[in-house]
Amino acid sequence: GYAWNKKVNTNESQGDLAPEFDDTVLKEIQAIAGQTIVLPCTVRHLADKVVSWIRTKDLHILTSGAVTFTADNRFEAVYSHADFWGLRIRGVRITDTGQYECQVNTDPKMNFALNLTVSDVGMRDAVDIDTKYAYVASIKGPKEVYVREGSPVTFTCEIVSQTGAHDIFFPKPRVRWLYEGKEITHELDRGGISVDTDYRDRKITSRLRVATVTMKDGGLYTCSQAATLGDSVRLFVVEAEHSEAMQRDFPTSAAELPRREPALHLLFIILAMLGCIN
Repeated sequence: GYAWNKKVNTNESQGDLAPEFDDTVLKEIQAIAGQTIVLPCTVRHLADKVVSWIRTKDLHILTSGAVTFTADNRFEAVYSHADFWGLRIRGVRITDTGQYECQVNTDPKMNFALNLTVSDVGMRDAVDIDTKYAYVASIKGPKEVYVREGSPVTFTCEIVSQTGAHDIFFPKPRVRWLYEGKEITHELDRGGISVDTDYRDRKITSRLRVATVTMKDGGLYTCSQAATLGDSVRLFVVEAEHSEAMQRDFPTSAAELPRREPALHLLFIILAMLGCIN
């Protein structure tokens, strides 16, 4: 079975691992004046360390942890799932152009630099989204799904930019699937699980497939990524004899359902014969 409750990253193990940046994100950010953007910074194994954002041109500390250290209220820390610490800038200006550093207070300090370029092209059409989330995730289908034990199930998640401008953010952020709040990774000792993520048509589509569902697979599944408002679906696994209840929300082909109709038909014939005899 799936060891869903296996503790892959305990506090003790994280304390033994040095913090590290996810350097796969885009380091050159293009924006249009007036837009709201999120500069990405993902730090794994942060433990008790603190993430800060520094504006390089004047060495001004913008944020430290969740606290903002600048009087300019356009700047704000964005954090989610413990390892993402982005910097949101609302209504970016041309004067915001320059280098920004995401720093971790290790000894020596770690830093991850990004370059922001703001232009005034399309300024009147710029969109200002008053939210800390750059993306929104949506899992297709009902929020409660019923599946018979031993059957396959696939969850499809679509992620789109709230601003409608896909390329001003990091283009291929890693999509995360969680089960009851714990990330589904290859370290978990269960086979038959696959995640396929497609980056096309100005949106991200990620599919989580479970080849053979067991009773232990029931629970809450969440699709998310950095700076994304996630979405969740709850899976209910039912035994074969309860397939009628399952069929209300997750239809199954008639060929797979228990064959009760012949027995009922025979019962009606017997009752009719008894009525005739009496």
